[in-house]
Amino acid sequence: MKIWKMLVLFLPVIELLFLLFLGKSIGVMNTVLVLLLAGFLGIVLAKREGINTLKSASEQMRNGLMPGPEILDGICIMIGALLLLIPGIFSDFLAFIFLIPITRKIMKPVVIYWLNKLIAKGRFVVINR
Repeated sequence: MKIWKMLVLFLPVIELLFLLFLGKSIGVMNTVLVLLLAGFLGIVLAKREGINTLKSASEQMRNGLMPGPEILDGICIMIGALLLLIPGIFSDFLAFIFLIPITRKIMKPVVIYWLNKLIAKGRFVVINR
């Protein structure tokens, strides 16, 4: 969990430095427009991907199958949506990695590894019925 503490500590600093650099490079107004555009596109993408994943999971359950990959997609989409709540370009970039289906495939093993570590430490409990 040390990496999470470091991330929480340094992410605002990284965001601020990047915003200052971007503001100096393209101007303050353009930086604000980029932030607004990234936020809007992120919200639209998160909603679309969330609805598609929910439909796919419902279809799997209707067919009597466990929607495992869809649950993992939902976790990735939730992480991306949470990252969109953090103001800044760097967090929006990370959010898009979790929201875009092609790059989400790259992040799934990372999320599985992270969940397995939480389960092994007893911080995440899976109930089998």
